[in-house]
Amino acid sequence: MTAVMMMALLLVTFLLALLPGCVPLWVGRSYGETVMRWMTGMAAGFLLTAALLGALPEGFALVFHELEMASEAGMSPGSVRALESFGPGIVVLLGFLLMMAIESLGIGHAIHEEYHHHERDYGHAHVHHPRGLTVSVVIGLTVHALSDGVAIGASLATGAADIAMPLVVGIMVHKIPAAFSLAVFGLHELQRPRSVFPYLVVFALATPVAIYASWYGLATLSDLWIGIALLFSAGTFIYVATVDLLPVVHNPSTGRVALWQTLMATVVMTVLVFVIKWGGLAQHPH
Repeated sequence: MTAVMMMALLLVTFLLALLPGCVPLWVGRSYGETVMRWMTGMAAGFLLTAALLGALPEGFALVFHELEMASEAGMSPGSVRALESFGPGIVVLLGFLLMMAIESLGIGHAIHEEYHHHERDYGHAHVHHPRGLTVSVVIGLTVHALSDGVAIGASLATGAADIAMPLVVGIMVHKIPAAFSLAVFGLHELQRPRSVFPYLVVFALATPVAIYASWYGLATLSDLWIGIALLFSAGTFIYVATVDLLPVVHNPSTGRVALWQTLMATVVMTVLVFVIKWGGLAQHPH
């Protein structure tokens, strides 16, 4: 990837996380609960498909290839078999569990539901959350954003467009409702837009910073570490996607809509991967 392309990608990821969050700060209230729900549902489908069709297969391929080379170089066959059997799966599990640990602290993607509640309750009595919750929410979403950046950086390090593009699309679509929800929640709690804006900037900067750091760092390491980064990111995506979908899937009035959102996103993402491969853009130099 050229320097110009990298700068363009970093700028786009920053703006897509910043500008949607500025909307409720500018207009003074939130709009479009239905639109936000559709974007959240579609983004969850994009992330799930990108993880299962892109990050996981490529991550496993890179790790297994490196382990095969290690075996040929003299590593104990027993150690290689043990790593092949458990190592890659454990990395995926760790990514999943990290997101669960963050959510268990009361921070993270529950912000989407907070947004929907505030949208419905707008104009009613202000409900105060525990002190410091705004900072906790920002920390949780920033950790999510950093993991998103690592995933994109790792996919770019593979040099394969069919791996990088679905991840970029899924993450960027997911950024819009996340930023919007963060701004609405912050405005609800802090009351003043200028108090919310610095938090929004921190959130917006997290992904481009992580993209560049992981892309630059992984370029100097072996394919094994690129594969591990992809597998770990896949675990985080699977968790985020299912958490975004599960609350509405369990509700009979919204479950069918969530299903359609996921199916539509899956079809779009699958077609995108196919077009990239068919167009000869998918090259695997590693």
